[in-house]
Amino acid sequence: MIAPLSDLHLSAPSSHRPHAATVMIALAAALVAIILLSVWMGDVLVPPATVLRIIARHLPLIGGRIAPSAPAVAFQDVIVWQLRLPRAIGGAMVGVRLAMAGVAFQSLLLNPLAD
Repeated sequence: MIAPLSDLHLSAPSSHRPHAATVMIALAAALVAIILLSVWMGDVLVPPATVLRIIARHLPLIGGRIAPSAPAVAFQDVIVWQLRLPRAIGGAMVGVRLAMAGVAFQSLLLNPLAD
């Protein structure tokens, strides 16, 4: 038997767009993950746990609670903290500034595709 039309609930399909805050948090987490990945990878193998320990040891609030690394890991500390991390953060900052310049130019030139 066919249901009468009055029983059907027709509604427009709801667009399921995530909130802007959710998107920003996801993008920030992806940026941190990519920075950590770029610090971990290189010619000298530094295990991910060592990278996280080195970064945490240099942080102001929790760095004093982490024991100093052994002399065998001291060269990895130099590689991570003085070489790889500044390059990764610098590359991320350059990318952010290029994106901001692109947005500024698109709004300045009133590009209809950027609306």
